[in-house]
Amino acid sequence: MLVTPRILWAAFLFAQVMFAGVGYMSTSQTPPSPSPSDELTAWIIAGIGAVEALASFFVVPMIADKMIAPARKANPDVSPMSLVFTPYIVGLALRESGAVFALVALFLTGDFLIWLLPAGLAFASTALAYPSAERFQQWLRP
Repeated sequence: MLVTPRILWAAFLFAQVMFAGVGYMSTSQTPPSPSPSDELTAWIIAGIGAVEALASFFVVPMIADKMIAPARKANPDVSPMSLVFTPYIVGLALRESGAVFALVALFLTGDFLIWLLPAGLAFASTALAYPSAERFQQWLRP
């Protein structure tokens, strides 16, 4: 039952590692020369990425609450996995978007300190989102 979510979880986690590798390789070979406005823009983008990664902890349970009960009412025979799969994928996408924002900030400045905040939060939040039966059962409780 959890094989597909676990494969997707691993793929999203690996994609973030690939983003880091691409960012490192591209900025180490041709370092950008950012202007002061690029620095500010990169910090704003990094902040948005951090918020995206953290928002997944709040948004995903809200989506699950709003989706699962109506879907159960409409079709009581629906499989539990199909009820939790969409909120789970939305959560993974929110977490990965934090890593994408981090990559954009890195491309702008080449500063790994700016990159570290959203990328670290995105990676940690994705690692913590490992699909388990307990997590999905919690979402399925009425």
